[in-house]
Amino acid sequence: MENSAEIPSDTNPPVVEIQNVIQRYPKPDSKDETTVIGGISLTFDQQAINMLLGPSGCGKSTLLKMAGGVPPAGITYPTEGKVYINGEETVGPHQDAVMVFQSYANRPDLTVRENIAFPFKMKLWKSRISEQEQNQRIDHILQAVGLSNKS
Repeated sequence: MENSAEIPSDTNPPVVEIQNVIQRYPKPDSKDETTVIGGISLTFDQQAINMLLGPSGCGKSTLLKMAGGVPPAGITYPTEGKVYINGEETVGPHQDAVMVFQSYANRPDLTVRENIAFPFKMKLWKSRISEQEQNQRIDHILQAVGLSNKS
C-alpha cells in the first residue's frame, strides 16, 4: 500500500494576487506615456489589514484603484499584467472588492442610487438582506439626505 499525503481539495486561491502589473498613462498632448507602476507582483493569501507605503506618485493609489475596480474613464487597467480577486481575474468592479477613498468620493460611472446600493452587491450583504429590504434602506437614505429626486 502506498503512503501518500492527501492534498486538500478545497485549497483556496490567494484573496488578492497581482501579477507583474505595469500601468502606463498617456501624456497630455503627446504620443508618449508615463509609466506609473513598472512591474509589481503581490500576493495576499488571507484577509488582513495590509499597507502600501511609498512616496507620493509611486503608484499606491493607482494599484489600489486597480484592485478595487475603479479605473479612470478611458484608461485600460492594468496596461500589462493581471489582477485576481479570490482566483478570478478582474479588470473592473468586483463584488468582493471595495475601494475606501481617503477623501469622500463616489463611483463616477454609477448613479446616485447605484452608489448607495453598491455595498449591498457585495457578498457580505447580498446573502443577508433581501432585495426588498435593500431597496427600502436605499430609499430611506436618499430621502434622509434630500436626494430622492436624484436617483
